[in-house]
Amino acid sequence: MKPPHLFLALVVSLLCAAATRADEASDKAELIKREKDFAALLNRNDAAAIEAALTPEWKVVGADGAILDRAQIVEWFRSGRMKLDSYESGNYEVHLHGDAAVVIGVDHSKGKLDGEPFDMRERFSDFYVRKNGKWICVWTHSSTLAVEP
Repeated sequence: MKPPHLFLALVVSLLCAAATRADEASDKAELIKREKDFAALLNRNDAAAIEAALTPEWKVVGADGAILDRAQIVEWFRSGRMKLDSYESGNYEVHLHGDAAVVIGVDHSKGKLDGEPFDMRERFSDFYVRKNGKWICVWTHSSTLAVEP
């Protein structure tokens, strides 16, 4: 017969594992919600809301390799230089690493930049950190997709 303290240790470890899985599921759901909420902001071309959603240190590496910061992107929307007709994202894959996370997905955007129309599909990686209990995106990288995912 096993000593009762071994049984108790097993029960506690199983409960902790279940709680960890629940926390992971909750974090993944929250990160996907943040992605969908940001897509909605982009569809509204709302410069003020986009600015509020991005941290001051946020940057993006675009499909052409250029690095743009929050102020540049917000100014594109504010000035009308960037006008999205539609933006969709999906095919999310969330990877948690403690208080850091990566969300990989695919987006499809249509609109005009500097008056020139575009229609592009990209694979993106959004890098998040948890600060004060809240997930914030600090870096984005995107690559143009040559074929449908």
